Amino acid sequence: DAKSVDWSLERLERMVNELLNMPEPPTAIFCFQDLRTMPLCHILWIRGLRIPQDISVIGFDSADPQMTSTYSVAVVKVPGFEAGVQACQLLLDLLRGRAATKEIVLDAPFDPRHSCAPPSSS
Repeated sequence: DAKSVDWSLERLERMVNELLNMPEPPTAIFCFQDLRTMPLCHILWIRGLRIPQDISVIGFDSADPQMTSTYSVAVVKVPGFEAGVQACQLLLDLLRGRAATKEIVLDAPFDPRHSCAPPSSS
């Protein structure tokens, strides 16, 4: 149930700290929602990490380019309009009694911007 999931900034900070405290911490973090990408960058900055020198950050959706402008965060751009058109077509097919079992694959281009780098060898 999506309503019972804790999407708070406090939880984000706990999760990031858990990841960074692992014996082998990640070299990149993929943030599923733009609203959490900037707080994620801030948490990493507070921990003393540099983006992308110490850790890469990748966002998903890029709904609001202003939100990721500070760090010029890399992003997977979701084709929201096209996804909506395809979803509506599937719904109409279902309402008309047609099978809606086809697989739809949309291009979601990656824009590396300035928050990704290869893992350091240290």
